[in-house]
Amino acid sequence: MQQSRSDSLKKAQEKYQKEKTTLMNIRLNKEKDKDIIDQLRTKASKQGYIKQLIRNDVTNEEIERLEISLLNTLDHLMSIEAYSEAKALINELITVKQRRKEISKGDTKQ
Repeated sequence: MQQSRSDSLKKAQEKYQKEKTTLMNIRLNKEKDKDIIDQLRTKASKQGYIKQLIRNDVTNEEIERLEISLLNTLDHLMSIEAYSEAKALINELITVKQRRKEISKGDTKQ
């Protein structure tokens, strides 16, 4: 009975992992990537730490895109229509920056 339950649990876990997750591996060079290896060894949750770094990077790229778009819009601010677009971009930029703060404060236990 115990073996059957264990097998069922294992099959359920495998099914979940196959349907809901993706496994990604990286190979690090012991000499060239020593700084990365050393940094990762200091983290209790390497997965959480890496995910947080990637989320921060995605947010920073989004902010950069918005800032460029905002500057381009401000260049065309001579017309009334461009003003409302600039205002919308400013609001979006503020929202993304607030999200970045929340992400930065977030836990790395994921």
